[in-house]
Amino acid sequence: MTENGIELAVEDGKVVGKHTDTGETIPIELGETSAEPLTAGESGIGPDADIVIVSPDDDWHRAVGDENDPVEDALVYVLPGEHEVRRRTLVTSHCAFVGVGDATLSYPDVHQATLTSDVGTGDVTVEVDDASEFEVGRGIVLFGPDREEKAGRNTHHTHVTDISGNALELNEAVRGSAAEFDEGDVCAQTHSAIATRIDEVSSENIHVRNLTFDGGGRDADAPADFTVAFTYVFGDDGGSVRDCVMRDFHSEGISNQRGTSRELRNNTVRNVAYNALHVGVWSDGTEVIGNWIEDCDGTGIYISDDTNHMTIQSNDVIDCRGSPSPEVPSAYQSAVGGIGDFDTGSGEGGSGGNHENTVKHNHIDLTGASAGGIEARNTVDNRFVDNRIQIGTGYGIEADGVSDSAITGNKIMIEDGEPGDYCIRTASACENLTISGNTLLSDEGSSGCIRVDLSESLVADNALSAPGRYPMWIGRRARHVATSSGTTTSRKVPA
Repeated sequence: MTENGIELAVEDGKVVGKHTDTGETIPIELGETSAEPLTAGESGIGPDADIVIVSPDDDWHRAVGDENDPVEDALVYVLPGEHEVRRRTLVTSHCAFVGVGDATLSYPDVHQATLTSDVGTGDVTVEVDDASEFEVGRGIVLFGPDREEKAGRNTHHTHVTDISGNALELNEAVRGSAAEFDEGDVCAQTHSAIATRIDEVSSENIHVRNLTFDGGGRDADAPADFTVAFTYVFGDDGGSVRDCVMRDFHSEGISNQRGTSRELRNNTVRNVAYNALHVGVWSDGTEVIGNWIEDCDGTGIYISDDTNHMTIQSNDVIDCRGSPSPEVPSAYQSAVGGIGDFDTGSGEGGSGGNHENTVKHNHIDLTGASAGGIEARNTVDNRFVDNRIQIGTGYGIEADGVSDSAITGNKIMIEDGEPGDYCIRTASACENLTISGNTLLSDEGSSGCIRVDLSESLVADNALSAPGRYPMWIGRRARHVATSSGTTTSRKVPA
């Protein structure tokens, strides 16, 4: 690959330039990131990894890979310009995608059609009412019209190998625990840009850095599912997504399921129709730090079942609505716009709760939305510390079935509250929950600053300002230790 008399080459695992006349070696700048540029031999990328340099003039899938040619043991440098990713780039382990300067991966249009016959486990043909805009090689996802119990993951993201009239031939059979679809259900041609197989459990060291992902528009009518994201990684250990921009997409930005010791840092996710960042079931040791998230229909940072030893720190979440488009299954919807919901899972590998997570120094501004700031459900030994939360209508922090945890040092303000809105509230019984050192300001429309109901909790030393009905509502089992200061005094009322 030669540009302006300079040929790109690789020496000692790094990209360099070679002057075609003199042979002189010229260092190539790999773009500014907050971390050292990845090179072969670093971050789990083997010293003998393949080096791939892809330019906008290349066919992305011929240069990099796709469903039929997975990427493994490779370091992919993406040169400046726009690269169209028309199919899923399948990755396995020990690979990295590094943007050189201003490199953008663009996403093709989403097409969908209606099934004209039933589809079930084992089928390799899908018949639709209009296949004219579908393409060979692109993935499909099947959905029920009500999106209940028919999430796209049940197809395991098969892709189209042939089109005959309105019949789509698939590369593998439809499968899954609930993979039964009816005439009238939806077939959508959509995929993740960079992804592992959905059931891959042994991947490791997958890195994505300094890339822009452009979905071309939110397209709220397109199906959204956590298995369709700009980057979808399942079971990855030691991977990272850093310094990326993800914008204008019909589903999630980053979806990381399972895995250990991963890092999501300094990314910008804007204008997506589902959750911006999704740390999924049975993850351990994930760091979510320094991300900017804005204008998303779902939750800014969505935390699924049994996620443990996680740090969520110094993120900005602005105007995320916690109510994805109707195309999202209701089972995956949440009323929290900021960070949550840390629920307890019951499936294989479940730990019985979300343990030892820390949520600190985050800024959540939902004054342009009607949603909650932080929600914690069925968690054990978690800390919610020194967060700044501004709410229009909703709650600041909600604890539901939380034990051995602390909500301390947070600054929370409700600006356009309604009855039932509190800065901090418990939704069901909590045990050994400490609420202390918080500065809370509610408005006249909300119910107050704190509601602790049917919970064994220590409520102490909070600064309250509440012109509403109840500055503090303390139920029968709560242990209330004054003092609270501010324009009002606290009062205890029967639960």
